[in-house]
Amino acid sequence: MNIILESHINGAFYGWSNKTLFKIGNQFWIQARNQNSYMYSFQPKAKIFEKGGNYFLEVERMKGSIEVKKVGNVVESQIEDAFKGWDGKTEFSLTNGQIWQQVEYSYMYHYAYRPNVLIYPDSGEYRLKVDGVKDTISVRKVR
Repeated sequence: MNIILESHINGAFYGWSNKTLFKIGNQFWIQARNQNSYMYSFQPKAKIFEKGGNYFLEVERMKGSIEVKKVGNVVESQIEDAFKGWDGKTEFSLTNGQIWQQVEYSYMYHYAYRPNVLIYPDSGEYRLKVDGVKDTISVRKVR
């Protein structure tokens, strides 16, 4: 077992489910296999290690580990104003000047003022993750 990174998960940790994205230190990692386990913790200690050519995430007080992949080209920003969820073709204006649009149909309501967002590549598409919202949505860059 070769330890790659030891740090904390940034922000709230809710465990893992299908393709959960984790920010550990200044790196992003995404869950590689569908496995579900819930546990809430705020900024828990985390360790990325390599074993047999694969990478795994271990989180303090969490039983076992999960296989992960490193993710690059992640956009970190905030919604420009009030966020009220998404409803089909929602556009998301970010404080960095970019505009992204929802490309898959889904409805979700959640109110937050200027929440942090992450936009990251996953399997040939981009996903939008809003701070405080468990679900993600597929998006495309408009500007």
